[in-house]
Amino acid sequence: MIKVSVIMPVYNSEQYLKKSIESVITQSLKDIELLLVDDGSTDSSGEICDYYAKQDKRIRVFHQKNQGQCAGRNNMIENCVGEYIAFIDNDDVFLDNVLESNYEIAKSTNADIVKFGFRVEEQEKNFTEVRDRKSNSMLTITKMNKGKCYHSVEESGYFSSVWNGLYKRAFIVENNLRFDESIRFGFEDCIFNIECYNKADYQVINPTIGYLYYMRYLHSTFKKFDENKIYAMLKMVKKEYELFKLLDLPNWPNRAMKRFLELLVMISKKNCYLATDEKINLIVNLNKREEFRVNYDEFKQNNAFRDRIVIWLLGKKQYKTLITISKLYTSFIDVKRTLKNRRD
Repeated sequence: MIKVSVIMPVYNSEQYLKKSIESVITQSLKDIELLLVDDGSTDSSGEICDYYAKQDKRIRVFHQKNQGQCAGRNNMIENCVGEYIAFIDNDDVFLDNVLESNYEIAKSTNADIVKFGFRVEEQEKNFTEVRDRKSNSMLTITKMNKGKCYHSVEESGYFSSVWNGLYKRAFIVENNLRFDESIRFGFEDCIFNIECYNKADYQVINPTIGYLYYMRYLHSTFKKFDENKIYAMLKMVKKEYELFKLLDLPNWPNRAMKRFLELLVMISKKNCYLATDEKINLIVNLNKREEFRVNYDEFKQNNAFRDRIVIWLLGKKQYKTLITISKLYTSFIDVKRTLKNRRD
């Protein structure tokens, strides 16, 4: 019996792919399959996949025209046969024993989902930063306590990614859970996980670190800008808003402001090619969306000074000034992080 199916979308990752594959096939849990979906790579990634498939019968390779990571994952959900599904990116690695230890938790609890901690190694041109994202303790989430546990679950990194967990295949199939193929530049994992959190009957959060995520400046799409990323983020916020209402969670206006600030930072980065008028139209049109249509004046006094400035400028409709200040702020943060790294 195949206990875990590991799904790895592959695209132009010849420099890192071997290490990623070997982190899977050397796991202590041997009853696994690795599904490599070559998404139209133009480098030697496809050949690397084929080479490993010849060396290990547990590996299956699928070559397809470039359709994006979401399509690749969905295709593999249709093809995998494992009791549980795990995901891995083609430039990251599983830590030793992560599949076996979390599979044992899944089986002993009959969990729909088991999530574990992960380590982020962010590599930019001028600095490297390492940080851990995990729960402080083992958490159990049932239908009855989803609302109560939500914020602790979010802090653990549950929603940000799919590669830090095991998902019961029957749960995924029975609930028709799939990745949104209209999204190609981020937030697809968050949307998928929001739907999973809503549907799952029993979930476990394991505080143990089990995954190493490399956030590489040159290789990752995380640092690149595309208008699809704005579309994806707004779609994610809508899903999050719906979950807040469903679970009767408080303080949505604070969350809406947090998401607005994240969006503002996104369009203030140097790599954002939108014209100022396009950015202003985006901000103005947010108020037409139910999830952003909140009274920000309610928390002028309680928020940080930075947030109060944003709220004041929004109220005065000083959008151009808001964008200019945001650009200066994001540049300042980038410089501050670079200087800190050099000192360290």
